Amino acid sequence: MLTIKHIINKWSDVLERVKKERITVHAWLVDGEPTELIGNTMYITFKNRAHMEYTKKPENTYLIENMLLKIFGEKIKIECIKATHLTDQLEGSNTVEEQVQNDLLLDKVVIEDIYYKDEEEDSFIPATIKLFGHCFEIDTFTNEMKLWKRVTYKSTSDTEKEMTIVPSTMYVGEVIVDINEGTILLMLPEKANIIKEHFEVLNKKFIDERIKFKNLVEQKCREILDDNNEVNTILYNFIDSINSTTLYDYKMITGVEYNLQSIDKIGKMLLMSSDELQKSLIVQTESKQGIHVTVTEKLENQEEVDGYFEEKFKLLVKLIAKKLVINDETLAYYLTYILIHKKAIKFFTERWVQQYGEYFINIENHSLEDLVALYCTIETVIPNKLIYASPFIYFLMEKEKFMQNDNYINCYDIFVDVLNEALENKKLMDFERNLMKNKTKLKYTINDVDLMNGHEFEQLISLLFTKMGYSTTVTKGSGDQGVDVIAEKDGRKYGVQAKCYSSAVSNKAIQEVTAGLNHYKLEKGLVITNNFFTDSARELAHSNNIVLWDRNILKEKISEFL
Repeated sequence: MLTIKHIINKWSDVLERVKKERITVHAWLVDGEPTELIGNTMYITFKNRAHMEYTKKPENTYLIENMLLKIFGEKIKIECIKATHLTDQLEGSNTVEEQVQNDLLLDKVVIEDIYYKDEEEDSFIPATIKLFGHCFEIDTFTNEMKLWKRVTYKSTSDTEKEMTIVPSTMYVGEVIVDINEGTILLMLPEKANIIKEHFEVLNKKFIDERIKFKNLVEQKCREILDDNNEVNTILYNFIDSINSTTLYDYKMITGVEYNLQSIDKIGKMLLMSSDELQKSLIVQTESKQGIHVTVTEKLENQEEVDGYFEEKFKLLVKLIAKKLVINDETLAYYLTYILIHKKAIKFFTERWVQQYGEYFINIENHSLEDLVALYCTIETVIPNKLIYASPFIYFLMEKEKFMQNDNYINCYDIFVDVLNEALENKKLMDFERNLMKNKTKLKYTINDVDLMNGHEFEQLISLLFTKMGYSTTVTKGSGDQGVDVIAEKDGRKYGVQAKCYSSAVSNKAIQEVTAGLNHYKLEKGLVITNNFFTDSARELAHSNNIVLWDRNILKEKISEFL
């Protein structure tokens, strides 16, 4: 019959097997001791609450119970208990020194063979970190591994422990760990996870508060979007009034969320960007006054983010708070932010369907990969341009093609991977098709185009669209009202302005084709050139939904169809 004595005698074997399977579980389990076996339930007593809480996680108890089964041949259920009430008492401590003295009584989680970024040396030096309670201690060593410096970081249960983990660009296979925005360590990922899991247990009360806040905001958001027509109208018109890039560009979204967290971090779980992503957009600048050096941090796109945040977003927050009678400023900020992004999914889906809905009929049984491949075949779309990709991503989110994922940044990352694969496949198919053609001399090259006059260029564009499956009409040379070629396919008419220039095309061409669309009652406009476009032309084209084909795109189309 199995007894607790048998288990105690073999406990070192249990620990060793757990260590081989998952080192992070072993780091916490060593604090526990098997103390009692009642029926098939074994009680493990811990001195440290953090160690106990981590071990109690279902995936960890399953691992330990599985090891017990392998060693003893019997199913043993484990229960984790505290040896004393020391940690409970610590939660009531209100001074840092009291916390430190109490935490020093706890067993330490020791992580060796890491490196600490020493500011004085401006380099990584060998180190060991010891985690105990809410505090931690770092020992640094000389090259001869003699103790050099010891630094104790003091904290209380009232302070959240923060850390970010990013892959090292200099040391392959290792990660940079930043604790509380200043303590920089270099180590293997599995060691970083031990620290992360330690902090997660200590931060439990902060996490619980964020979960409650997240649930509150999401509930209010659902109610407003379902029932409040006035606020829905305000949101729709607000999204329509701002630069679409604000909701397209992940750097803008991340910057706005960085500003939101500077107000209060309680809404952190509602945000789309990670701490690591936010940190990657921070740049440091140094200013000197005499011998004093001041280091300031700001977002790489701080001016653009602040322009939106201060001049537009804050005004909307005030308006929403007024309409909904919200006195809690933090709630007003986060609720408004989430409302915008929930509404953006509907808003950009409508825009996409208006322009390209005919290509995406009965898509329920089509996969994300199928739809992205179809997206790449639309002639008037430049697949990797944000102005086309982003509304399409919102459309796919609305159709739940990202497995009900409503985090735009995550969906954007997934989309980019699928898009790159689709473009590679298309490139291969085009390559194969060209090789299967009859071996005839290519009729046109981009260099031939450079020698054409305006009329010849218009005729070439007409021929190109004919090869693409359109019926075309070249308008009269003078008084063409800004449209040189009209292309029609599947009942949709497009207006093309052809510019064979020796310099960049200005925004005048965009103005002309925009006017021509109304005159000829066309659905979409394109400007095609053998050159490139000025920045102002691209901006105007974006705001007027005009497609631009520059020299590179034209070269691709000629190669593919002519």
